[in-house]
Amino acid sequence: MVRLGIGYETLKEINPKIILASLSGFGQTGHYAKRRSFDLIAQAMSGYMTTTSQSVTATTGIKNIPPVLVTDAPGDTYPGTIAALIILAALYNR
Repeated sequence: MVRLGIGYETLKEINPKIILASLSGFGQTGHYAKRRSFDLIAQAMSGYMTTTSQSVTATTGIKNIPPVLVTDAPGDTYPGTIAALIILAALYNR
C-alpha cells in the first residue's frame, strides 16, 4: 500500500479515524517478508503438518506416515478471523 501511495500515514492524513489492518504470512520485516504465503506453506514451514497426537479426534498427523495437510486451512482462516476481531475491537474502542 505504501508503494501505491496509500499507506497508513497517507490515509490517516485524509481520515484521522481510519482503522487499517494488514496481514502478512511472514511479517513486515526479515528475509522472508516479501515472500507470498498461504495455508499450505504455513503448515509445511511451521511443522504443523507433522504434529502427532494420541487423541481420537486429532486429524493433524499420524505416527509413522508422511506429513498430513490439515483440511480446515488454519493458516488462512485463523489469522483472518483474529484480524476481524481486532478490527471490531478497534472500532468499538474508537
